Amino acid sequence: MTFAATLHRRTATLLASIVAAAAVFVPLGAARTAIHERVIPASLTAPVAPRASLPTAGRTHIDPALQGVKGNVRVIIQTTDVHIVKSAVGKIGGRVTRLLPIAHAIAATIPSSAIHSLAKIPPVSTISLDAKVHMLGAPDSSKVRSVYPKAVNADKMWNSGYSGSGVTVALIDTGIANVPDLAGRVVPVTTDPLGLTNAPCANFSGESNCNDSYGHGTFIAGIIAGSGASSGGQYAGMAPAVNLISIKIAGANGTTDVSNVLAALQWVVSFKNRYNIKVLNLSLGTNGVQTYRTDPFDYAVEQAWQAGITVIVSAGNAGPNPGTISKPADDPFVITVGAVDDSGTPGLGDDFIPDFSARGPTASDGITKPDVVAPGTHIVSLRSPGSTIDQNFPHMDAYYHKGSGTSQAAGVVSGAAALLLQSRPTWSPDRVKFAFTSTAHNVASTNPNDVGSGEIDV
Repeated sequence: MTFAATLHRRTATLLASIVAAAAVFVPLGAARTAIHERVIPASLTAPVAPRASLPTAGRTHIDPALQGVKGNVRVIIQTTDVHIVKSAVGKIGGRVTRLLPIAHAIAATIPSSAIHSLAKIPPVSTISLDAKVHMLGAPDSSKVRSVYPKAVNADKMWNSGYSGSGVTVALIDTGIANVPDLAGRVVPVTTDPLGLTNAPCANFSGESNCNDSYGHGTFIAGIIAGSGASSGGQYAGMAPAVNLISIKIAGANGTTDVSNVLAALQWVVSFKNRYNIKVLNLSLGTNGVQTYRTDPFDYAVEQAWQAGITVIVSAGNAGPNPGTISKPADDPFVITVGAVDDSGTPGLGDDFIPDFSARGPTASDGITKPDVVAPGTHIVSLRSPGSTIDQNFPHMDAYYHKGSGTSQAAGVVSGAAALLLQSRPTWSPDRVKFAFTSTAHNVASTNPNDVGSGEIDV
């Protein structure tokens, strides 16, 4: 299928979620009904405007973030002919740094003075800044401790026999430390074409090993999959029997580039069947300023969604103002997760939205986001001993510390998705999104750009 044809292959997730939420309204205080007990209609989608076609020759879209840049600049160039564009990059004094087939793109370093001349080459479709990507969580020194599994009724799923067994969640993050609460469930990946050698992660970080030298990935992994082995079960995560795949994209400083994340997304889509990847957690984001219709980051997460992977993305930590949703959380397909503070209680009546949780609508397209919210403050999860976060912030004991952010909230929803997919293994990403949005509870705000459909209820 051509790139242009692929661009038109959009299903109606956003409109479907809006219609579904209107049809299945659960008032605050109503009895909670578990998702796996709901009857979900077979047809969940309705037509919406397709993604914009590739610009015609001479009308290449240039990322507004590239305006005024000086010197050499790192870019992502989407194209219908990689060979022509690679040659063109060399002729203008640039250097191709990576092929990015998931976005029909290349990453390159080029002189900023050559951006407009490069844009005139017919196969070039978009030129975007290869922006910095940041992890979206931070340590928490408060005395409150979230009860997030009970707040979203994961404990009831456990009692019904669902713990995430048989499901694999891919975590594109800073790596996962070897800790007791995740023992035996971080699936090794093959690192050579013949499958003769294995490693604890697919490593795109530039570091020589899979250790979590920053400390973010291990924390999110504990929220998704921690067994609670080091706490007698007290700090178990959402899906304590789920398997994890670690795709390490950042080192000790916790930052990376969009092109690096796109390469990681390509790996996930390429190997989803080998490792039975059903859910992808992206507790990260960047402050892109262009429409999702032309952004390569958004394009890539949609390819993962269309490949049958439920993509969970943190909304961002730049709240409380409107229009602060980060990329790729601004994409209408993915499940965008904002944070609520559960005040350390399972009830909803005392929940509130922390200021940091990003609000919609999306800045470039005016799309209502987030889709849902989940507990994202005072979360107790796993340390990565010796990591940057571990050395610079206090921890509770030898195994755990606390953190807050929409990263944490996304981890809660990824774990919930694993529980749901264990109980409904044939469900598509669209059905999973519908299930979350149609059974969410009103909480903390009546504005959907604060809380989406509400707080998830597993």
